[in-house]
Amino acid sequence: MLERETELSQVSEALRHARAGRGSLLVVGGPVGNGKSAFLDALPPLATEHGARVLRASGAVSEQRFPFGVVRQLLDPAKPQGLSGRPPSVKDRIGAMPCERPEIPDPVELTSDRQPLLVLVDNVHAADQPSQRWLGQLARRLDGTRAVLVVTVRDGDPQTELPLARAVTDLATGWLRPSGLSVPACRLLVEAHFDGPVQEEFVLACHEASGGNPMVLKATLLAAAAAGHRPVAEEAARIRALRPPALSHRFLSCLQTYPEHVRRLCQAVLVLGQDADPELLDRLCDLDPAGRTEAIRLLRRAGLLTDEPRLRFSHHAVGAAVEHSASVAEVERLHTKVAALLYQGGHPAERVAAHLLAVTAPQEDWTTDVLRSAADSALRRGDPESAARYLRRALLACGPEGPGRAELLMGLANAEQGFDTGAAMRHALQATHLLDTPAGRARAAASIGLLALGRTSSRTVEQVRRIAGEHGEPERLRGADREAALRLEARLRHASQFDPGRLDEAVDRLGEFGDRPPMDTRSGRELTATLLYAGMLTGRLTAVEVARLGTRILDREPASPDHAHTATPLVVTALLAADRAPAVCSWLELSVSESGKQQAPVSRAIACAELARAMCGLGRVAAAVPLITEALELLDPEWIGGDLLLVGVLASIIHESAVPDPELIGRISTMYFPADNDPHTALTKSLAAGAQAAGQGNSTEAIRHLRDCGRMVERLGWRNPAVLPWRSWAAAHHLKLGQTGDASELIDEELVLAERWGAPTAIGRALRIRGGMESGETGVKLLREAVEVLGGSPNALELARACLSLGNRLRADGQADAAELLRRGNLLAAECGATLLPEQGSQAGPATDSRPLTGAEHRVAVLAVTGRTNQDIAEVLGVRSRTVEKHLTRVYRKLGVSGRSGLDDALRALAPDVNAV
Repeated sequence: MLERETELSQVSEALRHARAGRGSLLVVGGPVGNGKSAFLDALPPLATEHGARVLRASGAVSEQRFPFGVVRQLLDPAKPQGLSGRPPSVKDRIGAMPCERPEIPDPVELTSDRQPLLVLVDNVHAADQPSQRWLGQLARRLDGTRAVLVVTVRDGDPQTELPLARAVTDLATGWLRPSGLSVPACRLLVEAHFDGPVQEEFVLACHEASGGNPMVLKATLLAAAAAGHRPVAEEAARIRALRPPALSHRFLSCLQTYPEHVRRLCQAVLVLGQDADPELLDRLCDLDPAGRTEAIRLLRRAGLLTDEPRLRFSHHAVGAAVEHSASVAEVERLHTKVAALLYQGGHPAERVAAHLLAVTAPQEDWTTDVLRSAADSALRRGDPESAARYLRRALLACGPEGPGRAELLMGLANAEQGFDTGAAMRHALQATHLLDTPAGRARAAASIGLLALGRTSSRTVEQVRRIAGEHGEPERLRGADREAALRLEARLRHASQFDPGRLDEAVDRLGEFGDRPPMDTRSGRELTATLLYAGMLTGRLTAVEVARLGTRILDREPASPDHAHTATPLVVTALLAADRAPAVCSWLELSVSESGKQQAPVSRAIACAELARAMCGLGRVAAAVPLITEALELLDPEWIGGDLLLVGVLASIIHESAVPDPELIGRISTMYFPADNDPHTALTKSLAAGAQAAGQGNSTEAIRHLRDCGRMVERLGWRNPAVLPWRSWAAAHHLKLGQTGDASELIDEELVLAERWGAPTAIGRALRIRGGMESGETGVKLLREAVEVLGGSPNALELARACLSLGNRLRADGQADAAELLRRGNLLAAECGATLLPEQGSQAGPATDSRPLTGAEHRVAVLAVTGRTNQDIAEVLGVRSRTVEKHLTRVYRKLGVSGRSGLDDALRALAPDVNAV
């Protein structure tokens, strides 16, 4: 017995007094499962120590119809005295007993012997009434005898309050109430159950789940073992959520002993949940305050309700038992009644809607308005999935046709955009079929997400185009009708991004607006953004023009996660192509931060992918990896495989990394692509295949896929090299294979297009690669020009590569400024989280497999040599300070140095031809 020393000592003291002729009655009480029966099991050995004989019996509700059943157990001559085992039940032995009532001795006869006697009766409140009267007589005559009577009662059980049970317990000379087990005691039991050491978090979870109640703890451990849970910290959350069936059955048997009004209150607590205030309880259970107070008192004493002011079941299993005791129809009736009471009381819509969700039967008209209000509230607090649940429930109560259903479908489509764009589009299109007017259908079609329509089938696009044609052009409309027309035009323009003719028309349309494109409303900005994107793709606008107009649009848009379903991602892409990554990054970082407060995985994934792309625009490829990884984890495979933004970022990371991340390569290899081979999917497939081949070091395959990608891009009219620099990527692979002629042709084309576009990064990249292919002064001149141009670019990685390429060339010629260029290039590369670049090959030693340091370790080491603190390095690389410490520890061990003081020399020895920083 753990932590029952005080109670055992009280029984031992009572037995000593009994030897002196001072008998007594001890009552063991407490809530269900606190170990009362187990405590009685521990008493026979104690009685033996005091030379006392033992009589044992147990009451049970199922045996109350057998008169003197408990007394017969005590007097059963077949039971050896002092035996600690439990007696057979009356039902097991009744057939062997005579039909007529046996002679029941006077209780005092049991106490006439000079040997002390210990009488144990478990569950005396459940004993049959004749036995309770007999035990009452025994209790009244204990004084002056050598007998000790120990009985158990369950607190809060209605039978404990009945007169015959009280006639026994009211005569008690002492009450014993075993308390809940402490954490150390719980730990001992858990270790014994799992036969070995256990982790502390697991023990704490077991103690929290059981509240120290021995019965609950035992049931929890048995259920945990049956489910295969190990006693480790990772399983703690599962332990807290367990609902052992055996425990629910035990609680259910307890509930069945309560009167009807107490069981009704339990059902009300189950249904009300956090809404269980006294007034609602009384109205729901048809109770007066006195009846409610008494029912709560009983349930708390029994340990079925906690002692907190707010009514709450003590364990998940209690709720499961209450739910099992009520029919589905009864639970739905209670939820309906609660919803009506909350609605009449003016409670928040979401509190009312939570109960309406539990009802499948048809409801009154007011419920639809409440569910719509609840959906609006859920969207405002960033929970679109709850909003969608409310609206789906409203649809069940709505007729199959009419504008009311269409409004609900449009609202549902708006909510679903945050986590299920396919369903959002289906519901928006369904709404168009329910509306009679062109304006209504236009408004419904305009609720489709802009990016989503660009990913759908041509049949759907044509359906939206017909609706837009019926509605009319924006210039001829006013108010809400004009806004719907602008939104429709924006969606249709974006859906035509794979049609070169329509792309040119979009750029011409932007020109028609002159210096005053529509910017006063969000719908107008959506259209302007779509047209701007077309101008960027085709290269018909310059980087300066795109940056000017794109910045105007972005300044008017809030940095919220909802922007993922508007044209703002197109503006972000255009601005990044125009080398405006710093301004875009700050906007996107705020958007990603806000998305963490919402439950919209699609919105957060797009925001993370955009920020990853912006990080690539800054040259911080290493910082982009965790962002794109999170985006991939948030989305389903079908979305990932069909999204050009996500795959484009992946391709950039892999092509720009000297040592590509194998996990990202594996992601691409397992992507699911839509079955239809539309331009969007075909381009995405080709880009992904090229990135996978590049990551695996297969330059021949990478070139083949990149050229396929290039041919498709040309056919689509996407002439801007800053969108997908496939020529640069392919040229690099041609050079690896020694195919300088093919590389030259590609780079010359890219340089012409880049200069036409005008962004420093695109121009500098082409100049760097072209300069690396030329020998002598021509090559040096091109590389110097690349360094100068990239000095005005936000892409630090491209500048690092240009500095390293020029530095290597000048060092070979013995020129003095080589060291400074190499130092600058290495420092920039380290700040970008990039090491082992191809441009470092001649100075940084052999390839990765033969280096003693990993890429991450080398980055940390290079930054440490510059004098940065661990916290500074962590901020540069986007990791925790603890991670930096671990990397440095491994660096010191691998290089055989004791600390930073020897790190510089060790790195120089590792790469003797280069200044380490």
